[in-house]
Amino acid sequence: MWNDGYSHGVLYYLAAGWMIAMALGMIVLTVRSTVSRRLFKTVWLPLAVTTAAALYEAVYLAHPHGNYMLDLPDLISLSSILGWESLVAARIIVSNNDYPAIFASSSLHAGLADGDSQVEQVSAQGVKPLPEQLKAAADGETLMPDGDTLLKARAVHGGWFYWTEDITELKRLREKLDDTADYLEEENAMLRVSARIEEGRRKTEEQTKLYDRVTQSLRPQLDRLDALLRALPQEGNGFRETMKTTGILVAYVKRRSNLLLLADTHPTFTGEELALCFEESAKAMRMADIPCELSADRTLRIASQTADALYEAFETALENALPSLRSVSISLQSHGERPTLELTMETEDQRTLRFAF
Repeated sequence: MWNDGYSHGVLYYLAAGWMIAMALGMIVLTVRSTVSRRLFKTVWLPLAVTTAAALYEAVYLAHPHGNYMLDLPDLISLSSILGWESLVAARIIVSNNDYPAIFASSSLHAGLADGDSQVEQVSAQGVKPLPEQLKAAADGETLMPDGDTLLKARAVHGGWFYWTEDITELKRLREKLDDTADYLEEENAMLRVSARIEEGRRKTEEQTKLYDRVTQSLRPQLDRLDALLRALPQEGNGFRETMKTTGILVAYVKRRSNLLLLADTHPTFTGEELALCFEESAKAMRMADIPCELSADRTLRIASQTADALYEAFETALENALPSLRSVSISLQSHGERPTLELTMETEDQRTLRFAF
């Protein structure tokens, strides 16, 4: 509400007069339009709205300090809206309300169907699907028989709204993507095969190097075996003695090659692994009529290189004592954290050979 100290100047009255003139001009134009179009039965609605607004404004200007429901700015806004709406309602201002025609002439690829999926309205560029096709697309989508059109439908009040999408370009891109995926899959398959071949080649090279290293380590025994077998007597004591020596060498070659292969992947052994090597050699000596005793601590931990060196030292001492060897005693024990191999040999000339490694 206006306070008592507020006053109106010349510009205020000029503005108010201008608005009244505009309202009167609207009334005049409305009447003229109505008369020319012979809309006598509907002209009363905008005239009533405009007249009521003009009267309210005139009273307000005559007594600006009175207690009114609406102030002047509110009145102007409300009366303008009501005036234009009344002109539309009276069809003096033509509005387009022929929505079916608008929908039919639009560029939409769409349509409307009733609750039984019967098409009621379709746009100029739309299709008219069968009821079963619409039901298949209910609240989802389905592919039309041409294979290039996707039909989608959503429930609306009283039926269904449906539309179509051309997926020709999408299918082309999908086919291109599938071709690319097939190509990449073939490339990946070739790369996997190549990787397996390379891995196999690498493992083969590593195994070849390992076998070469094993063969090189066992070269003295292999050469001696070759010489013994080439000069093997056909019968008699010479044959038996040669076969006894051969058995001892074969046992060593077997166990030490296994020890070298294990050492490639195991940095340490237990005493059990080295004890198995000595047991194999002891068995071969017993078969050669050479008594052999073995005592081994199978719980000790020993480096693989140390184990190999101890077994090699044992075999060297054993071969140097052949063929005059009568008995052997082997002891593998642990002194502190260091494994110790003690070897005692008796020969036919009553000598006793003791070694400690």
